Amino acid sequence: ETWCQRIYQPSSLLIVHLGDTATLQCFFSKEEKYISWFKQNFGQKPRIIAFTEKNSEPVFHNEFNTSKRFEIQKRNGSNHLMISKTEHSDSAVYYCGRMKDFIMLFGTGTFLSIKGSENQRSNNRTVVQQVVSDPMHPGDSHRDPEMLSYAALHFADTTAKRGGKKRELKDENRTWSDEIYQPSSFLAVHLGDTATLECFFSKDERYISWFKQTAAEKPHIIAFTEKYLEPVFYNEFNTSKRFKIQRRDRSNHLMISKTEHSDSAVYYCGRMKDFIMLFGTGTFLSIK
Repeated sequence: ETWCQRIYQPSSLLIVHLGDTATLQCFFSKEEKYISWFKQNFGQKPRIIAFTEKNSEPVFHNEFNTSKRFEIQKRNGSNHLMISKTEHSDSAVYYCGRMKDFIMLFGTGTFLSIKGSENQRSNNRTVVQQVVSDPMHPGDSHRDPEMLSYAALHFADTTAKRGGKKRELKDENRTWSDEIYQPSSFLAVHLGDTATLECFFSKDERYISWFKQTAAEKPHIIAFTEKYLEPVFYNEFNTSKRFKIQRRDRSNHLMISKTEHSDSAVYYCGRMKDFIMLFGTGTFLSIK
């Protein structure tokens, strides 16, 4: 793996036995003020684990706030996540990220795989992630097959075989997630059509972001909107005229015109609250 937006997660894969302690490493090329860790389960959105502000103690969120198994180990230029007494439910992709101008930039992620059964539970060893690929030749990486079928691929596997000119699944069981509502789990459009990915908020929000996540990749920032200002697009989305933001009161929709096959991905909208990035449940866009 290589440095990504000044963030370095040296391993794509870490395998530990049930009950071991896992250390997920994250390094930075310079001192960062705001650091976050996220967990992404199979086919789900990234969820905040912990937030660290420079010179302050880490703050844990959600169920990680009540668990004593999660710790942050921070030093100059590094911020590692330690999980003790690992459980099978800890198997997931873990991302560290840094905040820059209210934009969340992610590392490449580490897939943590918990192996073994209760009968094989080990005596609480500590496992620090091992580099799976040659860091000088990341293209030669031999990734675990589980990693390749993670995250966004789950949406494709469960929704790909559907016909029609345009297909949209609005899940009636979907609820507000962190005051964010993406009504459609799946949207299929024909090549060249315009896709509108909807996102609603329970109240007016000042800072809104859109992210694109393709299979086995980290979430990439598409656009950032500050209330009353024009949207700012990033990376390749900054030079493309196909991406636009349509905003109204309590809504912020992403429109993609002249769709291409490379647009197939999961799209997340997110809001910033107290320097914490909170994600909607995501919409898988399929280009046919």
